[in-house]
Amino acid sequence: MSSMLLTCIPGVPICGGGPTGNGNAIVAKAKSQLGVAYSWGGGNQNGPSYGICCTTDSPQDGRKVFGFDCSGLSQYAVYQGTGKVIPQTSGAQATYSGCQKVNYGSRQPSDLVFYDGHVAIYAGNDQMVEAPLPGKTIRVAPVCGGHYSYGRQF
Repeated sequence: MSSMLLTCIPGVPICGGGPTGNGNAIVAKAKSQLGVAYSWGGGNQNGPSYGICCTTDSPQDGRKVFGFDCSGLSQYAVYQGTGKVIPQTSGAQATYSGCQKVNYGSRQPSDLVFYDGHVAIYAGNDQMVEAPLPGKTIRVAPVCGGHYSYGRQF
């Protein structure tokens, strides 16, 4: 696993903190959703929604839960904080073409961090805002040290 974050290439429109100075706005928008339910496939840049998924009896059936999944939350926070739309899924966010890698030690509030198919929003002070999993709500949690595949600053 790499301990690198990604940051935007100079001159390319960006979707978050870094050179735009919108990092605090992104984190604030993410935190404004604390306590909202996790919903598999739920949420987008406009806010929470019913999700998608699975069979009716599955605990991950987002069709019955109004909220966000991890990538829906990050898409919401970035858009509401900056007006920039990023891709909908964590995989697409992780490979978004307008950014490049930088050292992990350069992380800033609003960086999106990716690990184990999950995305969270770095909030500073080794904390992240995340939509963790079905049955849970959006929360602030310690950064999952050592488990990052990579991160991305929009």
